[in-house]
Amino acid sequence: TMDQSTLKSSVENLKELYKLDKITVVADKGLNSGNNLTYLCGQGHDFVISYTLKRSPEAFRELVWDDKGWETIVDKTSGEVISRHKVVRQQLESKVPLATEDPPKVKKRGRPPKYRTEQIPVNIHLVWSSKRAAKDRADRERMLERLEKRLEKPSQLKASLQRGCNQYLQMQLDTEDWQIDEEKIRYAAQFDGCYAIITNNLSYTTEQVTAIYGGLWKIEESFRVLKTDLKARPVYVWNDNRIKGHFALCFLSLCLVRYAQYLLSKAKATEYSAARLCKAFREPLALAQGAFPNIVVTPTKVPQEYLDLADVLELPPLKTNMTLTQFRVSTKLDLSVNLR
Repeated sequence: TMDQSTLKSSVENLKELYKLDKITVVADKGLNSGNNLTYLCGQGHDFVISYTLKRSPEAFRELVWDDKGWETIVDKTSGEVISRHKVVRQQLESKVPLATEDPPKVKKRGRPPKYRTEQIPVNIHLVWSSKRAAKDRADRERMLERLEKRLEKPSQLKASLQRGCNQYLQMQLDTEDWQIDEEKIRYAAQFDGCYAIITNNLSYTTEQVTAIYGGLWKIEESFRVLKTDLKARPVYVWNDNRIKGHFALCFLSLCLVRYAQYLLSKAKATEYSAARLCKAFREPLALAQGAFPNIVVTPTKVPQEYLDLADVLELPPLKTNMTLTQFRVSTKLDLSVNLR
């Protein structure tokens, strides 16, 4: 089901589940349909939505080239421009489907209209960031580098375009004369570091909407962590209860990873990625020597991230040689279950 079709039911479920009066929906342009925005405004909710400048209408792009109204932030030490921003007040046109019981006021020949147009007052926050400009430029250079390597072997590039369903198309592709379009590169470079965020909350500052929208990457990263680091997908079970149990365990693991990140960032003032923490949980080994119960346990391959987290949790420190009891106190793992 398309995201545009599920927003209304999702908002209603959130309101009911968490007893919320007001919700701020943060999303990319995929949810920016007239029906959704009108619904959110009509219910007293807010939205903070990104807008793609490269594919926006010309009138919208002209706001970027207009030098009026920009505020500049400069590094006091180096004098370098860090960022620029401005806010433009506009009316966002929203097409809303007409209800079947609402006939058009003026009868005309032909088909009756299916939509009505509503105006939503919004603020467009236009931002240019030097860090983002450097990232956009580096991303484009990597893409062009890969493309240049492909152009060195035009026959392979032609073959890649004729795979899948394209194999049934009649195409006259002369790959020998293909070359990179420098004009398109220059056009794309104009938008390096630029982005736009639209919101119906007219009291938000640019700093506030940037911070609000910036939190979206955490949700996207959580899906990536679930699917890759925690291996939620693909699912190798097919019984309904086992599938639900699998995802429940993956979600609990995600919660533990996020909580560990929170504790470490708060105590150590350092950001620990989910991948580093998952590796720290997975790598440590325990070498057990002797006969039960007189077993000596030696922890090995213990990453620094594990030691940092153990310190934050105030666990007793690990030692080179430990009894089963000492190891259980330091790690909360009872090896006697396996070694008895």
